[in-house]
Amino acid sequence: MTIQPSTPETIPEDSPSPLPRVYTPPMPKPPTLDALVREATGYVFTSAVRLAIERIAEDIAKDALADEQFKQALRALVQKHAQAILASLG
Repeated sequence: MTIQPSTPETIPEDSPSPLPRVYTPPMPKPPTLDALVREATGYVFTSAVRLAIERIAEDIAKDALADEQFKQALRALVQKHAQAILASLG
């Protein structure tokens, strides 16, 4: 005698079953080609723009660090915060 496993689809609605019914969600539709292209284009575009922004920010930082007055002010600010961190540890 072979016992067939019951699945939600094979259990009759009026069957008294000691097991709870299992909800099987419907399968999502596969994405359309348009949706895949839109998603990939968005990812690639934002990645490229992010890299461009980082390059521009590096250029600005290099220019700012070439200014000796800015460099001294930045060094003083970093030193102030480092001293505060050291003081909080002691």
